[in-house]
Amino acid sequence: MMNRKTTTFLLIITLLSGFINCSSIKNDLYKSGDKNKVIKNAILDFSNSCSIYKKDSVFMISYNKNLVKMVLKKVDNKNQEWVESETNFNISTVNISPNYNKLFVDNKENLPSMCIEKNGKLFYWWEENQSTSEDVINKLKKYNIATNDMISALDSGVDDSQKSAHYYFCKSDLSNYNRIITNKALGYYESPSMDCK
Repeated sequence: MMNRKTTTFLLIITLLSGFINCSSIKNDLYKSGDKNKVIKNAILDFSNSCSIYKKDSVFMISYNKNLVKMVLKKVDNKNQEWVESETNFNISTVNISPNYNKLFVDNKENLPSMCIEKNGKLFYWWEENQSTSEDVINKLKKYNIATNDMISALDSGVDDSQKSAHYYFCKSDLSNYNRIITNKALGYYESPSMDCK
C-alpha cells in the first residue's frame, strides 16, 4: 500500500507529464501553411490525444479548404434534400476516419497519392494533380488495404456508426483549432464556435 507522499508524488508526475506532452504538441504545430501543413497538424493532435487512434491502424484523411454548412431543404410536400447553406472561408477542415475498406490497386486513379506512417499506423489522403507512387502502393499493401481483387474492394462496406475525428482550423493561425469526435458527416451538425480573423 502506498503512503500519502508517494501517492502525491505520482499524481504530480502524472500531471506534469500530461502538461509537458500538451506543451510539446503545441510547439510542434504549424502556425501557417498549405493543405499538407493543416493535415500534419491534425495527425499530430490525433496521434497524441485521440482515443480512436489507439483502436485502429489505418486512417483515411479528407480535407476541405473551407467549412461548408449543410441544411435540409424542402423539395416538395414529401421530400427534403441536403443543400449547401453557407461557407466559412476562414476555416478549413480535416476529417480522420478509421479505414476498413480495401483499395483496388489496378485502378490507380482512385488510389491515394499521399501517406504518412507514424508509430506503426498509416494515414493516407488524395492530393490533386498528383499520381500515386509505388512507395504509396507498397505502404497500402504493407497495411493490407490494397488488393488486386475488384470484388473484395467493392464488398468492403461502410460502417455508419464508426466515429471520426473532425478538425476545424483557423486559416490565420493553424495552431488555433477544435476537434469533434462524431459519427455524423462534416457540415451536417452545428460546428464549434471559433474566433478566426
